[in-house]
Amino acid sequence: MATGPARSGDVALLAWLFADRVARGRVVSESLWPPPEASNAYHLGMTPEPTTSRAEVDSGTARDRILSSARTHFFERGFEGTSMSSLAKTCGMTPGALYWHFPSKVEILFAVLEQLVREGFEELTAAVVSQEPERRLIEYVEAFVKQQMNEAGSRNFGYSALVTSLPHPLQQNMWKLGRPYMELLREILREGQTSGVFQFPDLVVTSFAIGTACEYVFTWYRPDQPMAEEVVCKIYADLVLKMVARTPHEGPRARR
Repeated sequence: MATGPARSGDVALLAWLFADRVARGRVVSESLWPPPEASNAYHLGMTPEPTTSRAEVDSGTARDRILSSARTHFFERGFEGTSMSSLAKTCGMTPGALYWHFPSKVEILFAVLEQLVREGFEELTAAVVSQEPERRLIEYVEAFVKQQMNEAGSRNFGYSALVTSLPHPLQQNMWKLGRPYMELLREILREGQTSGVFQFPDLVVTSFAIGTACEYVFTWYRPDQPMAEEVVCKIYADLVLKMVARTPHEGPRARR
C-alpha cells in the first residue's frame, strides 16, 4: 500500500484532540499522542476513518458506551482477541474518539475490571445484612455466585485470567481493589470461628478456596440449564458451610 503525507484535516483533528486533552489534564508524561495504532491509521496512507466530531468526543455517555462494549468483548474474546478498531465500531464511534477517552487497550481493560470490582462489591455488601456468621456466609456465597452466573452465558474468560493480561503494576492495583471481597469473607469466617460455629485449618487457604469456587461457576453454568439460579446458589452455600462447619463431636454443625 502506498504511503503519503497526512491530510491536513487529519493533522488538525489530532492537534485539536491533543490540545483538548492537555486542557482537561488527560495527557500524562508517560504516554504519547497519538498512540501507535492511531498513527498507523492516520499517517500511512490508509483510508481515513470518518472525521471525529467534537460532539462525539464530548458525549457524556461515550465512556459508559465504551466500557459496556469492552466488558462484553473482553469476556467473550479475551484481551488479545479484542482490538481497538472492533471496540470503536461496536461503540459507534471513530478510533480517534475512542483513543481520546482511553489512550490504550490496557487502560480500557483496567477501567472495565475496576468498574466490575466496585459494582460487584456494592452488590455483595448490600446482600450481606445478617448478624449471625452462618447466615452472613450464606448471603455472601449466594450473592457472589449469582454475580458470576449473571454473566456466565457471555463469559469465555474469567476475571482472574483478564487481570493477568495487565502489566504487573496494574495487576497489583487490581488485587488491591479486590481486597475488600476477601476481607469481608475472612471477617465472616473469623467471627464464625471465634463463636465456635466454624472450624477450618487455615484462614487464608480456606478463604481462597471459597472465593475461587464461587468465581469459577461461570465455567460450567449456562442460563439455559434446567437447574434454577436459586438452586445453584443454595447448593454452593451448603457446600461452603460443610467446608467450615464443626464436626458433630466437637460442637453444633453450622447447618442442620
